[in-house]
Amino acid sequence: MTSHHRTGPDALAEEAARRLVRLHSDAVTDAERRDTEAWLAARPENRKAFDSLRAVWSALDLLPGSGAAAAAVPLPGHRFPGRRLSGRLAPPALLAAGLALAALFGPATLDRLRSDHSTVAGERRTVTLADGSQVQLNTDSAIAVDFSGRNRRVTLRRGEAFFTVTPDRSRPFEVVAMGAVTRVVGTRFAVRRMDEVTRVAVEEGTVEVRCPAGIATPEDGLRLTAGEAARYRSDACPTREAGVNVARATAWRDGRVVFDDRSLREVVDELNRYRPGPILLLAPDLAQRRVTGVFDIGDPDRALSAIEQVLPVRVRRVAGYLAIVTGRDG
Repeated sequence: MTSHHRTGPDALAEEAARRLVRLHSDAVTDAERRDTEAWLAARPENRKAFDSLRAVWSALDLLPGSGAAAAAVPLPGHRFPGRRLSGRLAPPALLAAGLALAALFGPATLDRLRSDHSTVAGERRTVTLADGSQVQLNTDSAIAVDFSGRNRRVTLRRGEAFFTVTPDRSRPFEVVAMGAVTRVVGTRFAVRRMDEVTRVAVEEGTVEVRCPAGIATPEDGLRLTAGEAARYRSDACPTREAGVNVARATAWRDGRVVFDDRSLREVVDELNRYRPGPILLLAPDLAQRRVTGVFDIGDPDRALSAIEQVLPVRVRRVAGYLAIVTGRDG
């Protein structure tokens, strides 16, 4: 049971969920159990994510209490108050309940509480700011706005936004994401904040993308013009990103997502942003299979069905919430 090499809270939760589901599968092997025990011991964050999910299952009194899997990974002793639920559900249904609670109290909720405008998964909206500038928020995004004094500053706390800025040379417009500032006077550009990387893509005009605070002098960074893009991490200055098609990267404004020879892993990650319930890819051997297509972001399940027709995968849906992608023989 090899781990997917991704990072961030969402990736960690998915990896913990994948292992938990597998441990309660009749087909789990001793080697997989040992691998999970090693994964749990490798990092405290792994154990915390795994135990949190198991605690939810246990609190709902739906987790099978016997078997090799339970013996391999001790169940947390804490029990949550609540009404006892009758019956036994299959592990995917339990996972759906656990992930629903995790989503309710997770980082996304905290980001929204700290923001002035936000969207949930599958939602898009346009916000008009006090100066007439417009911000189009993509799915699961959140921004905080500071127009006090001479400031025109928007902080992108999560997700993705497209900015159409009203020119005002006396008050440059700034977008802060992951510690760095994108500075403009009047232009059209997108900022996307991912797990560890932020991308800035310019449709019209010119923007300056400055280095994150503390990495270099405030003036260091890049100047981008129409059709150009850059990316940066919180601990590094921006670098130009070649091969970015700005129109494709911002096709979400028209309700579309475009994949051009992208891996199944990348496609599932992207579709996960638009689907209210999570998609779990439990087919690591198929994760690098290539996908090309244009899909409606308003119907990610239809996209999954289309992928099911062209790749050797099966999509199982649980309670209209969870989608599990496996190999056809899985």
